[in-house]
Amino acid sequence: MAPWWRRVTAGLTVAVLAGAVAWLFTPAGGAWREAALAVLGGGREPDAERIQAISQSLAAATPEELERAEKNVRAVHERMNQIAGWGHLSLLRDRQSPAWDAVREVLEGDALRFLRDVAPRLTPASVGRDLQAFAKALEEGYARRDADRVRVAHRIVHDLDYFVFNHETVPGGDRHYWGVTITLEGEDSLAQEVLGPAGEAGTPAGGRP
Repeated sequence: MAPWWRRVTAGLTVAVLAGAVAWLFTPAGGAWREAALAVLGGGREPDAERIQAISQSLAAATPEELERAEKNVRAVHERMNQIAGWGHLSLLRDRQSPAWDAVREVLEGDALRFLRDVAPRLTPASVGRDLQAFAKALEEGYARRDADRVRVAHRIVHDLDYFVFNHETVPGGDRHYWGVTITLEGEDSLAQEVLGPAGEAGTPAGGRP
């Protein structure tokens, strides 16, 4: 039989590991887990000249409409940070969580309603397709209570805000580049997968995650 101190040490080790695992599923542990995954998951930023060229080519029907689109992309991104960033996504792992009400509010809000309307009038056209992909991923996430789909939506609007519309970092935010937009990554992007092979926002919700 092992000496008493070995048994005590083994028991303490098991207790500590069990406590650590349990902590990972608390709000604080979830925040740490999501932050760690973000560090591991961020991609290489696109070429700075390409970012500048895209931002300079952005246009809408009028300069006022483009300015409004830019403000609404920023507003939606900031709201999505509160829903799916900084560890908050862990709350959506519970399908019954009241945190899902915030997702519904974004879907029904004036900002996203305007972005849906302006998407077909944006230049380059890929920017509008990215906005459609964001809305579609968020709709699917809400309908399925799928936190991972909400995270996809968050990453699309994140890259649009920082690297397409080229906005400054929000307070407390980060500039991880996820490499998910059609505008910067092309037809092999995650946003294109959301839209489906035909690149249409009306693709049935059973498409690839």
